[in-house]
Amino acid sequence: MKILLLYFSGTGNTWWLCQRFKELAEERGAEVALASIEELWSEGMRSIVDRWRESDTVGVAYPVHSSDAPPLLYRFLDGAKDILGGEGDGPEDAFVLTTMQSFSGDGALMLRPMLSDLGLELRVSRDFRMSPNTGVPLLTFNPLRDPEFEEQMAKTLEELEGTVGLVLQGKMMRKVQYGSFGRFHGWLQRAGPKWKDRTWRYFGAHPDRCTLCLLCVEQCPMGAIVQEGEGLRWTPECTDCFRCYNFCPERAITVKGLAMSGRHRQHTYFRDRGFPPD
Repeated sequence: MKILLLYFSGTGNTWWLCQRFKELAEERGAEVALASIEELWSEGMRSIVDRWRESDTVGVAYPVHSSDAPPLLYRFLDGAKDILGGEGDGPEDAFVLTTMQSFSGDGALMLRPMLSDLGLELRVSRDFRMSPNTGVPLLTFNPLRDPEFEEQMAKTLEELEGTVGLVLQGKMMRKVQYGSFGRFHGWLQRAGPKWKDRTWRYFGAHPDRCTLCLLCVEQCPMGAIVQEGEGLRWTPECTDCFRCYNFCPERAITVKGLAMSGRHRQHTYFRDRGFPPD
């Protein structure tokens, strides 16, 4: 089986999950091509048209944002329709993998209509709970400590093995976290104020901590951070991935004026393993 796995990862969890998916699937004889959506966003979808047509199934992986997909995913798939929609050949099945810190609801199903527009039937969708990489001010969902972190990673890998089997066997499993309650709570989050469409307004740089190293500018997947004089400004292109917040060496990025309250070793765990890719 040939699998094309398209992914977006803000701080490393989804990237790690996709790397492990590739390893597990290839151990079972599949051929897996990974493609970063942020790279395709700049290069153009046409760069993978041939791989798309040759694939037996297409996977999409992303971190859940308020029971929804990051804005970049919608922009990307909307653009892909113009290139791949209506193609007479190519895969017919799709699967979705999402990472979350505590609750997804029906977040793994949000791209189903757009996948359908591309001629793909969503057969498998699965959420994977993983520790957030940073401590966000005023929130309790902060990084797990070492023992819990190792346990969570092991559990995630075990769940992923089962999901790989479902994809390779062509079985159907569209899972909604907490069933009807999850669907309702997911709808409730999406019906409220669109946090993901306005987060860019809340980001800033702490004037005493920021050294203008511009690492955040270099690593932003959307080019949404610009230098203005001795400061930084975020633009509406921001996709709410928190990569700048997570990887700032001085913890200088702020949200509503508040700087990072804590950072666990995932900050270096993924960085030392090659994330974000050059």
